Amino acid sequence: MNNQLVRFSIVFSLVFLLVLTSFSSAQAQKSEVLPKGVYRYRLIGVFTQDVKDEFASDGKFHSLASPFNSSVSAQDFAKREPRLASLVNALNSLAPNLGDELLLANLFSEVTVSQKRYMATLEKGLTAKLSVGVVVPVVQRSFAASLEATSVNNASAIGGRLGELSPDISAGLRELSAQRLDGTFFKNRLFREKGYIFPDQAKTQTDIGDVETGLKYRYHRSKKSGHSLGAFLRLPTGRVGPLDNVFDPGSGAGKWTLGLAHYDDFHFARKSILSFENRVQLSLPQRRFRAVPVDELDVLPSLLPEDGQVLAVKESSAPNFYSEIGWTGRFLGERWILNSLLSYEIQSASRFSGPSNFYFQGMEENTAFRKLNAELAIGFSTLQSVISGRGRIPLQLFLRYNRMLDGAGTQDVGYIRTDLHFFFD
Repeated sequence: MNNQLVRFSIVFSLVFLLVLTSFSSAQAQKSEVLPKGVYRYRLIGVFTQDVKDEFASDGKFHSLASPFNSSVSAQDFAKREPRLASLVNALNSLAPNLGDELLLANLFSEVTVSQKRYMATLEKGLTAKLSVGVVVPVVQRSFAASLEATSVNNASAIGGRLGELSPDISAGLRELSAQRLDGTFFKNRLFREKGYIFPDQAKTQTDIGDVETGLKYRYHRSKKSGHSLGAFLRLPTGRVGPLDNVFDPGSGAGKWTLGLAHYDDFHFARKSILSFENRVQLSLPQRRFRAVPVDELDVLPSLLPEDGQVLAVKESSAPNFYSEIGWTGRFLGERWILNSLLSYEIQSASRFSGPSNFYFQGMEENTAFRKLNAELAIGFSTLQSVISGRGRIPLQLFLRYNRMLDGAGTQDVGYIRTDLHFFFD
């Protein structure tokens, strides 16, 4: 296995934390604010498909479990097992490649994760140009993993060929021949013996997510266009993925995040709107305990106190940039709404720092990402009916499907989102 495994928990925790919905999104007109004194209550549900694949840092598509799918040779074992290294070297000194033929194991794994995110949002129009809002999410994630192995153990055969040539070699071969190199062995060696949990059965965890609050100010409005500025603050109220379970992404990023946004709407036909959103956000540097590798061969750092690899590590995140272009059309008396959008998001690698005798580069790789998404939506609105006196309950309902088209350093996540709006004063 390569050093992808040491980055697995870091990258994995980003999978669903990037499926965020700010209080200004999913609106037909991005730049619009609520009228003064009017409230909007939104209930949002985000439901991901089972995630099994990812776009690697080079943009290639492969299984999410690929860090666990590999062949382990005698030399691979020897790099982390001093006693086995001595045995392999001793055998190689007797005959070329004899020690290298000692054993071989092939690992096969599958990792599946899905998430349901429920968000309650409350917004209010403070003035004719200014709205404020708050989003409170609840995150339910399910995860499961399996790890099996097939192996060839030639210790007994080699021992029979050598006889009692060396008491030390013979004793080592007898001990190794009794070892069963199956999936349980590798779960114990890779995970449990280092303090990690391996979830043999599917597990579901529910926690509150990161609460977000923000505001939007509309500085221009005309018959042909509208333009607004937005700002938001995301609080680290969610649960960070547990240190001892690399498969649980957690419900929050554990960071204070500040963001600015600009929204533009252009009315190029009576019932058609072309919208743009551009957003930048930056997470403040944060320090928390992480397991840190000692070198590039340390594929999953130990959590054991005696190994001293759990350290208070400072993470400095790079700015995140998001751009979106969307089209909205209204039909049949503006009761029905069609919407499509294309979005692009990019972020450079984070930086981790701590004691200089540790391998922080292994944590930084693959924290950079980019992704291109497309979304289609259909909506139903009673607003025009209420305004004209034909309806009594002002509401909107949207059903959206979002799919990743391309990416790098991120998982292949598609999701369905429901969005119900109630208006009152």
